[in-house]
Amino acid sequence: MLTIAFCEDNPIILKKYIHLTNMTLSQIHIRPNILTYTSGEELLFKFDHTNVNQIDIIFMDIHLKKINGIQTMTILRNMGYEGLLIYLTNIKEFVFQSFVTKPNDFLIKGDNEDNFKKALLASIDEISQNKKNFITISTKTTHHVFNTLKITYIEVKNKTLEIHHQNDDIIFLNLPIQTMESHLKNTNLIRIHKSYIANLNYIRTITPKQIILFNNLHLPIGRKYAQLVRERGMSVFHPDL
Repeated sequence: MLTIAFCEDNPIILKKYIHLTNMTLSQIHIRPNILTYTSGEELLFKFDHTNVNQIDIIFMDIHLKKINGIQTMTILRNMGYEGLLIYLTNIKEFVFQSFVTKPNDFLIKGDNEDNFKKALLASIDEISQNKKNFITISTKTTHHVFNTLKITYIEVKNKTLEIHHQNDDIIFLNLPIQTMESHLKNTNLIRIHKSYIANLNYIRTITPKQIILFNNLHLPIGRKYAQLVRERGMSVFHPDL
């Protein structure tokens, strides 16, 4: 399901955008899950690094009280939020300050409704292209969304998965490595050892007994997986890098 969050403290504007969203998406047979927040604090209270990527699109009012929209999004990006961000503003001069949060678009409140619809539909198109890189893992207590392009490798220790990311973040998950492996079909994350899954895109060197990642980390290759590593590795490996 498509999840859209609005963070807007003006109830009239919020109601307008929710109506426009439902009306626009109904025309392409999408029924979104819409979340509403009236402050940055309220949004930050609901999410952390384990669940923030459940949101596909955030429409963020820049001029919020206390923590403004840019400050809120800076915290969410630092948590690992990788979804789309569209700022809602009446104050154009804030636009340049917001670039650090990697916005996808800006909308001026009170502007032509067609501009909102175009931005929303463009976001839906981008999400459709990106969805193939995301996987959702659910356990009894948690619900995680991962961008497989950002995972460098996965290690199992004492029945707990350590999911290592490009930015050095580590997510811990109580899940059998075989179950995780089944979620990673059709990606460049492959099993290389009974205790390891590695992303082929981050490999610098392949040897008969180990791989070396670009961060100079050495991971062992299990005998059972050696042929698969060679075959899959050579399909993406670039020895000139």
